[in-house]
Amino acid sequence: IEVDCTYTITNTFGQRKGHHPNPPAGRDFPLPYMDNFDDYPVASEAKYFADQSGVFEIYNGSMQHDRVMRQMVFRPPISWCTDAPQPISLIGSEKWKDITIQTDFLIEGGDGILVAARVSSGGCFTAFTPGIILRIDVHSQYSLSVGLGGLFVIRADKLPIPIHLHTWYTATLTVKGGVADATINKKPLFNNVFIGYSQGFAGIGALSFSPVQFNNFVIRQS
Repeated sequence: IEVDCTYTITNTFGQRKGHHPNPPAGRDFPLPYMDNFDDYPVASEAKYFADQSGVFEIYNGSMQHDRVMRQMVFRPPISWCTDAPQPISLIGSEKWKDITIQTDFLIEGGDGILVAARVSSGGCFTAFTPGIILRIDVHSQYSLSVGLGGLFVIRADKLPIPIHLHTWYTATLTVKGGVADATINKKPLFNNVFIGYSQGFAGIGALSFSPVQFNNFVIRQS
């Protein structure tokens, strides 16, 4: 018996080495991509989303929104590394540059929601990961910043509409070239704000460990 080898022991007959086809070639994440989360069992996870902090699960929504994706962890975890300071789930490709992210959202409590583009990586040290982050809070304010830590704020102002708890809204963030646009309920927040040139994943999340809901999630080329 040699080291670094795998052996099979059996008391039956007719065994032989298995065969399998070659794995399919890799390909880019397809766009446009849409998910209304209605086809999943409750308490499951949506396809292709990768939670970096917090837990996002399928949840029974209202009659207006049948099933939704909801942030389910309501207190910060004991972290083993410098992960994201707020719940966030990423999706897509590290190669994405020019995309539009649109999502319906409802805030049950806590501080608000975020929509992210060009997030360069996840995992440990996500708190310091570059990305373009749109934050919408319960005080009817928004901010656009670079990085999940939110230290470098590019733009901040009052929303054109008030934010109420348990009310559905639609947010859109577009990044193209070196600029960004954003809307809420089709009302502009800003246009052609310079953000620099980068690339990365898309994401959605909460501003604190609190329940927020998302539905009708769409990503398309911008």
